[in-house]
Amino acid sequence: MDLKIKLKHYLLITLFSLTIFSVHGTPNWLEINEFVAEEPANTPGIAKNILNAIRSPANVISGQIVYPAIHSATPEINLSAKSYLESKGFIVKEISLLTPGTLPSSLLSYQAVIVTHPDTMDKEQWCIDAFGNGMSINDGLITASFRNYSNGCNTLLVNGPSVGKSEPWPTRYRMGSGFEAGIQFLEQEAKASHIIMRGLSLGGGMMGEAVIQHQFLDSTHYLFISDRTFNKLTDVVKSIGTQIAGSTTGKVAAKLFQASGTELDNVASAKKLSALNIPHIIIQHNGGGTDGVIPDVASLGFHLHQLPNLKNKIFIESSDIPHNGALPPKIDDLLKQEITQFLTQ
Repeated sequence: MDLKIKLKHYLLITLFSLTIFSVHGTPNWLEINEFVAEEPANTPGIAKNILNAIRSPANVISGQIVYPAIHSATPEINLSAKSYLESKGFIVKEISLLTPGTLPSSLLSYQAVIVTHPDTMDKEQWCIDAFGNGMSINDGLITASFRNYSNGCNTLLVNGPSVGKSEPWPTRYRMGSGFEAGIQFLEQEAKASHIIMRGLSLGGGMMGEAVIQHQFLDSTHYLFISDRTFNKLTDVVKSIGTQIAGSTTGKVAAKLFQASGTELDNVASAKKLSALNIPHIIIQHNGGGTDGVIPDVASLGFHLHQLPNLKNKIFIESSDIPHNGALPPKIDDLLKQEITQFLTQ
């Protein structure tokens, strides 16, 4: 074959390969091992840092009490779960999310995992999940990955403070800052067009703190899902303390948690979402009892019903919703309908 023809064929093949790679190749965000977030919108100031420093021992102790995953989660990602997902065509990638700490030039490191699939990696649709009390990435890796895939979304999972390889102590700011860094990653690196922020139980409070900290973009569509979570953490402490040892004990326990700085305030995040016109789905047990963990009177749904002026609140409620485990099929179908509608925006 003539040298010119050989060269022409070589160039054509090269151009074709580059074209295929550019369309179907690995996205840039899959090459990232470490992401450094910008300072959140409400990073504690000097005065707040002094107050936090004074009460930090109590804050850390109470944080360890309410977040037992600190004591049970293993550092490494479950290899059998990872291998199972990969056998189904998923790509599982561990990254570190770094966010500014409360001291100058300090960084807090959080463990995170990306789960994507060739069917979804080009869609720019994501869900970032925060799991419930006692749970780590390993506990929800398979379930969340398949659930989000069925909705046409990629997945970002983050371990809260002191869980797995996430380093910082479990203070209020640190409960939210890792998830806030995750939202920044999806905006800046994944260039997400749609971001679903989903928090289960205590994870709802942690994701709510991320919402309070975050500066949202006008160019991105957001949806927040509060899944079986509470109004304020101190309300849960008060309600459970009252049930166990009487109203006085419940009130004292709530005051101690509040004084330690361990509060997580889902109503504050709900108000911010309303002000920004971000749709907010609330999945909640109702009926005047309890879902098995959170008393209805301490639930987020119960309190938001008393704030009818808040906008874009979508309530999915039933007396059949348990706190733990899968949602009832009818409830799950309603949720999928809302997610599908959101992703068509």
